Amino acid sequence: MQIPRYVLSQNAVGMSAGSSALFWLSASAQGRRIILTLLDGNPALAKGVTAQMLGRGLPESAGLNAGKSILFFLSGSIESLEVLTSLFEGNPELAGSITAEMLCHTSPQSAVSFTATPPIYFLSGFPDGLKTLSYILRENPVLADGLTGEELARRLPENAEGPAGVSLLYLWSMYEEWQSTFLFLLERNERLASEITGEMLAYSYPESFGEHAGYSALYHLAANFHEPKVLLSLLDKNKRLAGQMTGEMLSRTLPKSAGAAAGLSPLYQLSTTPSGRLLLLSLLDMSKVLASQITIKMLSRRLPKSAGPDAGLSVLSFLTSTSEGCRVLLTLLEKNQNLVGQITAKMLSYVLPESVRENAGWSILSFLSTTSDGCKVLLYLLEKNKKLAGKISGESLARRVPESAERDAGISALYLLSVDTYGFQVLKYLLESNPSLAGQITAEMLAYKLPESAGVGARAGYSVWLTLSASSKGRAVLLFLLESNPSLAGQVTAEMLAQELPVNEGTNAGLSVLYLLSSTSSGRPVLFSLLEKNKSLAGQITAEMLAQELPESADTIAGESPLKFLVGTANGRVILSSLLAGNPALVSHLGLQVVQSGSPSSVLSSPIGFFPPSVPDKNVQASPPRQIDEKTRKEMQERILAMTGRSPAPSA
Repeated sequence: MQIPRYVLSQNAVGMSAGSSALFWLSASAQGRRIILTLLDGNPALAKGVTAQMLGRGLPESAGLNAGKSILFFLSGSIESLEVLTSLFEGNPELAGSITAEMLCHTSPQSAVSFTATPPIYFLSGFPDGLKTLSYILRENPVLADGLTGEELARRLPENAEGPAGVSLLYLWSMYEEWQSTFLFLLERNERLASEITGEMLAYSYPESFGEHAGYSALYHLAANFHEPKVLLSLLDKNKRLAGQMTGEMLSRTLPKSAGAAAGLSPLYQLSTTPSGRLLLLSLLDMSKVLASQITIKMLSRRLPKSAGPDAGLSVLSFLTSTSEGCRVLLTLLEKNQNLVGQITAKMLSYVLPESVRENAGWSILSFLSTTSDGCKVLLYLLEKNKKLAGKISGESLARRVPESAERDAGISALYLLSVDTYGFQVLKYLLESNPSLAGQITAEMLAYKLPESAGVGARAGYSVWLTLSASSKGRAVLLFLLESNPSLAGQVTAEMLAQELPVNEGTNAGLSVLYLLSSTSSGRPVLFSLLEKNKSLAGQITAEMLAQELPESADTIAGESPLKFLVGTANGRVILSSLLAGNPALVSHLGLQVVQSGSPSSVLSSPIGFFPPSVPDKNVQASPPRQIDEKTRKEMQERILAMTGRSPAPSA
C-alpha cells in the first residue's frame, strides 16, 4: 500500500514551516492514537519514516514549536513511547540511525515552552523512557561518542517546565538501572569521563526541588548499596577527579526536607559499604589534600532522630565497625594529625540507642575493639594522644550490649580486647597509662558470662576472666590487675576458678580457669597472687576441683588435672603448700593423690584458636607413680602437715 505523501511531507511554510501531518499527529494524545492505528493497518508506513524525519527540529519561524521534533513529542510519556516502539519494530534500522544531536537538540527561547529540554531528558526521566534510550544506545553504540561531559552536566534553566537545575548527570545517577546506562556510556566513550569534574558531580539541587533539595549526582553515586561502579569507573578513567574532590563536597549533608534521609552525605554513604570504604581509601591515596579537609565534625556528626532506626549513627560508627573501615580511619589519622587530638573519650564511649537494632548498645570503643585493625587504630590514638587513656573509664570498657539486643548480647569492649592479640596490647597500654583504671575493674566485670543470645562466633558461656586465663598475654594482664588493684583478689571466688571453656571448644571443652592457671608457667603466679591476697580463697577450693581429671574427649590432655601440674612444678608446689596451709581439710582428701601425682605427661594444647599454646616448665622431670601402704601414707601426711606448721587432725 502506497503511503500518502501528505502524511510525511514537510513542505509547510510560515508558522508551520518544516512540519508534517506526522509531526502534528505526534504532538497530541489523540494524534498518537491515530498513528498507532495507521501503523497497525499499514505496516509499510514505518519503513517510510527516517531518523532525520524524527529528529529534525522545526525552524525558529515556527514560533512556539520552534526546535521541537517528532522525537521530542514521542519521548515524554509511556503512551507516546508506544508509537516510537511501534516505529522501531516496523523499521529495525531506525533506532540505529538516531544521532546524539537529534537526542540533545533543544528548542530556542522563542519557543517559550520546554526550552532547553531535549528528547534525551524526557527519555531519562522515567523507567520506560530509559529502556527506550538503552535500546537506542545498544542499536547505535557510536551515538555515545557524540555525547559530551558538558551535555551531561547541562542543567535545566529556571523557566524550564521540568525541575530547574536537573541534568542528565543527575538523572543517570539516581538509580542503579540508570547508572547502568551511565556506565555503558563511560565504557563506550573514553573521553566522557575526562570531561566530568568534581563540581559537576557535587552540584546540590536547590530548594525548588522540594524533598529532593540538597541531593547531588555525587550523593546518588555514593549511595549505591551494591557497589559505586560509576564512581570507580570515573576515578579510573579520570585521574584528576580525585584531586577535585573536597572534604566539603563529600560531607555535604541533606537538609531537613529530606525527611528520614536528613543528615546523610556522600561521605556517610561511602562509609557504609565495603566497596565504598575501599573507594574512600583510594581517594585518600590519590589526593594530597583530601585527608586534611576531613574534620572531626564530619566524622562524628550523628544522624538526627528523623533518621528513625539509624538515628545516632555516624561516619565514625561505620568506619570503626569493619577492618577496611579502620584502615580508612588510620589513613585519615596518619595524614591529618589534627584529628588525633580531637577524638575524645566521650566520642569513643557514646552508646548507640536501642533504636539502632543490631548495633544497639555498641560504642566506637567496642567497635574498635572488635577487629585487629580496630585495635591498631585504638592503640595509635592512645599513643599519639597521651591524655586519652586517662579519660577512658572501666565502666565504658565493661559496658555490655543489652541482653534485649538482636545479637551480640553481653559483648563489651573489655571482652573483645581480651580475645585479640592486639587487644592485649591496648589493655596493657590503658592499664599502664591510667593507674586508676585497674581499680575500676571488678570481679563481676571479669566473671560475667555471655548469654546464648551473644550469637556471633559462638561466644556463649565465655567471660573476660576465662579468655584472659586462656592465653599467656591474658594471664599477664590478670597479674597486672591483681598487683595494681589488691582489692580485686578479694572479690574472686572459687566459683570463678571453676569456670570452664564451653562445649563449643571441642577437645578443650571443660578446661577450667583453675586448670588453665595451674598448668602454665604464666598462670601459676596469678594463682599464687590470688591466694596471697585473698586468704579465704584457699578454704573455698575443694579437693574435687584440684583433682578433677579431664575426660578422654580432651584428647592429648585427657587424665590431666590441676593437682598434677601443681605437684609436678617447683612453683606449683609452693602454691600447693599455700593451699594446704589455708585449707587443712584438703590434706585428708589429697594425701594419696599428692604422693602419686607426677608432672603432667603432655603439653597443654591451645584452648582457643587465637591463643598460643602454653608449655609446662621444661626442667621438671616426670616421676612414675608408686604404690604405698597405709602406714607410709599416714607418715607422708604427717610430714606435709609439719611442713605447713600444723598438727595432724584428731582421729575420728
